[in-house]
Amino acid sequence: MQYLLKFLAAFIQLVTLGRLRSSRPVEGDSLTMGLGGMLWWGYKFYGHPIREPEKDSHIREYFSAHPTAGFAQTGWGERQGRNSSSASTNTPLPTMATLTFAGDVLPAQAMRADCTEHYWDELDDFLHADICCCNLESPVVKDRPLSCASENITAPPRMNNTPEAVRLFADAGFSLFSTANNHALDQGVHGLLATLDFLDEVGLGHVGTARSRAEHDAFPIREVQGIKIAFLSWTFSLNRQTRPGGREFLANVLRLNAPTADITPVVAQVKQARARGAEVVVACLHWGLEYECFPTLHQMETAHRLI
Repeated sequence: MQYLLKFLAAFIQLVTLGRLRSSRPVEGDSLTMGLGGMLWWGYKFYGHPIREPEKDSHIREYFSAHPTAGFAQTGWGERQGRNSSSASTNTPLPTMATLTFAGDVLPAQAMRADCTEHYWDELDDFLHADICCCNLESPVVKDRPLSCASENITAPPRMNNTPEAVRLFADAGFSLFSTANNHALDQGVHGLLATLDFLDEVGLGHVGTARSRAEHDAFPIREVQGIKIAFLSWTFSLNRQTRPGGREFLANVLRLNAPTADITPVVAQVKQARARGAEVVVACLHWGLEYECFPTLHQMETAHRLI
């Protein structure tokens, strides 16, 4: 089957003369996608990433008009310098906490202490934050071997990471891991529970998956520099896996990529966070479309509704 998909991807590229370069408003969930969605995903997977936004969406112009100046373009020292200069005018400084976020921690053969000595050399400023958070996108089952991403997209993924790899991130300063993502059930319910046990064992925070309803409702609220910050985590998919009936608390799942996503469960958690005293709420969302450079228009609309 995978060879057929490779052939079809090459055939589509040939027939369209490479004109398929723009995002399409699809959901991208393997559990719900039809044949057309599978062909589109396979086309991207086998060497044809999408580098243009949806046609007539004006998404590129939107991002061009909202640069991340002050963050991506300004160093920490410069910002601290501006704060120092404002102090000289006797203007009281606001209380400030610094949060940094990284993407997916995936299993890899080379993610070991003996070959990552200089892994963090250029990230000192990034890691000097009050809270560093990243997405742990694979189970960590200590009694099972390392299992990396497969090139066979017709078979369900069965990824498994190593405690050593996670400790590399913990030692670098990451203390909170978002665990709601499409690979949360790659090792079944046992793997999901084993991952939480491991994170607790080594003293690392987590959010997005849970062993019980009580744990699900006790999402973390960290007090940093006197500011109470709540963390939520949701995923658009569990690939082809489903949660056992009556145990939906195991993982926070919403069809976030759907054009009319129902965000009611996230809103409910935000209200819970506020009731527990949170002044800031951070939603770690695992969503969007793989192998694409821009979000879809309806994903942006959902983001604005969430905000």
